[in-house]
Amino acid sequence: MVMYLLALERAAGIAWDYHPDSATYATISDDITNNILSNTLMIFNNGYYVLSSLLGMSVVGITAMNMVFFSYTNVMIYRVHRDSSHYLPKGKAIWILCLLLLICNPYRLHLGTTMLKDSLIIMLFVFAVTNRFYGRLALIPVLAIFRTASLLYFSIFLRRKYIIAGGFFVLLTWLALGDIVTLLILDFNSHEMVFRGFDRVPTFQQYGLIGAIIRAFVWPILALSGGFMFVSPAPVYAIVSLGIFGGLAYMILMTGRVRILLSVYAVMMVFGILVTGFTSYLRYVYPLLVVTPLIAIQIAVAIGKSKVLKE
Repeated sequence: MVMYLLALERAAGIAWDYHPDSATYATISDDITNNILSNTLMIFNNGYYVLSSLLGMSVVGITAMNMVFFSYTNVMIYRVHRDSSHYLPKGKAIWILCLLLLICNPYRLHLGTTMLKDSLIIMLFVFAVTNRFYGRLALIPVLAIFRTASLLYFSIFLRRKYIIAGGFFVLLTWLALGDIVTLLILDFNSHEMVFRGFDRVPTFQQYGLIGAIIRAFVWPILALSGGFMFVSPAPVYAIVSLGIFGGLAYMILMTGRVRILLSVYAVMMVFGILVTGFTSYLRYVYPLLVVTPLIAIQIAVAIGKSKVLKE
């Protein structure tokens, strides 16, 4: 499947270096790796350069690696779907349709044809979601090696009461430190991260601190709903939104409702403050969008089992 898409993209003129980061991995990975060897702490957030260097900075080798990551992610998704379906009985046609909605996500397919690290990060986080506590715990430093900001992902495993308590703690910290936190937010808000001409999603940067807060509340809604394609109509955004619509359809077909954890929304809010370009924002939060349907069906199964035990 991913091979066919790769051939189609190349035929359509989408080259291997369509994403600027791809060219970076293919040209300076050896240099970054040498720097890491002299300062091991640099491994955090730069581990993908080491992988790329080990593969000789080969476009073919790194792309093939990501195809493997994409494929294994689909294996894990299939297992969750298969095991959960025993507790949420559906017709065979619906069972297959729902599985296809998850494994044929067009944007995730595209990432599997690139040299970007997103397929690796998605695979690791899906592994974390589909495994128990100690498996998740072991993955925290691993994910930090490849994307330090991905440590925020693990906040979704916190219970609602801890998320709410954390929100109050942040507000109290803001009140106590005042200008320090405000200046930090304004510093993030001042960065220009709109790198694509088709990205017309409002950043609200012109409103300063208020703009960052608006972005924190609005962008998660646009990402979780796929509504960004209506705000900024573009073929690329339409393709990305199809995968999100597929996840929403999966939740409705399998569980009868759309379930978004407060913790997922909270983490996406944080990224809304830190990131000021919507294409970049989508790449940061996409692992959360991928696992949301999996978490929804896991919760539905847990509720179903609980009802059976009570009866």
